[in-house]
Amino acid sequence: MKTENNIPKHRGFNTPENYFQESKAHLLNQISLDNQLSDSSSSRFDVPDDYFATSKEAILHTLSRKRTEDLSNSNDTETKVISLKQYLYPIAGIAAALLLLVSLVWTQVQSSSGDDITTIAAYFDDEATDLEGIEFAEWLTEDDINDLQNDLALDESIIIDYLDERLDGFDLYID
Repeated sequence: MKTENNIPKHRGFNTPENYFQESKAHLLNQISLDNQLSDSSSSRFDVPDDYFATSKEAILHTLSRKRTEDLSNSNDTETKVISLKQYLYPIAGIAAALLLLVSLVWTQVQSSSGDDITTIAAYFDDEATDLEGIEFAEWLTEDDINDLQNDLALDESIIIDYLDERLDGFDLYID
């Protein structure tokens, strides 16, 4: 494509041959066709005579004929039945195996955590009776000791109530 002053000669927009000479005749022909269609006495959108009186019976007749045709065709061909047994049994087996696996793991986790607490309690009850408070304090850090002091802080009224329930004559111990 040759260009002069960076403007291409062929830009892609063309008009058909004799367009401007024939366009007026074509336009007038189209207008006359439109006028003929609008002037016609039989309009395309007229309702036929007795349409609403006879339409119900015609529709019901057509539907009953279609229904009888469908019933006669359905007897000729058999419906294919797909058995779900071949899919259902393996899926049910896999689901049961997964459920059994999860229940076994779940009971082992719960029983092991309960056994740990029971074992620790039995140790302190039976074998740790000879341990003294100083040995326990060696195992604790400063933060642990502070947390225990905050957790075990008792109100004076709680101490007095406890002594009142457990001891007779606690008056002797109070200054």
